[in-house]
Amino acid sequence: MERTRSETLKLFLGSDVGRRRMEAKQNELTSDQRSMVNVWERHVASEFATKDPATALETMVPDAQVNHVPVMTGGMGRAQLTEFYSNHFIPKMPADTEIQPISRTISSDSLVDEMIIRFTHSIEIDWMLPGIAPTGK
Repeated sequence: MERTRSETLKLFLGSDVGRRRMEAKQNELTSDQRSMVNVWERHVASEFATKDPATALETMVPDAQVNHVPVMTGGMGRAQLTEFYSNHFIPKMPADTEIQPISRTISSDSLVDEMIIRFTHSIEIDWMLPGIAPTGK
């Protein structure tokens, strides 16, 4: 079953209780921290809800680096990340992907989200499981 964009984004934002808790914490942030949260949430929404590589890249600095350490996928700089996001990461995300937020830590210059990502291995996911055929699990 494929989810709508708003359903996917709601899954990212979590339950109503979790979302209210995040909104309450948002009131305690500086304006710079709120800006950082807004950019990050736009980035994640472009990856998982709207599935728009160009918008995801707009949220990154020009010399950004993405490195999925266990399998060494990703890229450095705009050209490599455009290729990665357009041909691997976003289009090879299973339709039933769900994201459950666990915690968020925000400092003056960083934001860390801990989350659980669930999906059925229904398609080849070369950026996460290179060389492994879909298992249906």
